[in-house]
Amino acid sequence: MTELDLSALDELDLASYLPGEDVLILEDGERWGRDAIIFDLNGHPLPGDIVEQARAFEELRRNGENHFVTSMWWQDTPLEVSTVYLGVNHQYFDGPPLVWETMLFGGLDRKGKWQCRYTTRAAAFTAHQAVVECLLSLGLVLADGNGGTLAEVSTT
Repeated sequence: MTELDLSALDELDLASYLPGEDVLILEDGERWGRDAIIFDLNGHPLPGDIVEQARAFEELRRNGENHFVTSMWWQDTPLEVSTVYLGVNHQYFDGPPLVWETMLFGGLDRKGKWQCRYTTRAAAFTAHQAVVECLLSLGLVLADGNGGTLAEVSTT
């Protein structure tokens, strides 16, 4: 099997949010308050105490629009592009909260080692599509056998 060079993914210009989106950004030295633990699908802190936030988080997780998956193949090796809503802020520096993440899973050497994070659902979906298009340009094919065009991304 020929090794797949995934370095093109590192060259993608993936924004954590899209122009014009209402995003909360911390300035240099600012920190999220200790009550801002869990964030909504667009990077806004959920109201209430941690118990109320956890309940709201579970409701957001159940709504069906918090996970995008595209199944692909490289020769005889399956690969999945998975984008999920994390809920908890993974921004460890100044900037907007990062509550979405895209990762690759499958039998490739870099499985689960490439990741990118985003603030909003729209940015996450746009980036997911860009990653799939990049992989298609590298010769991967979609698992549904539709000839290598980007079909509707499944949401689960």
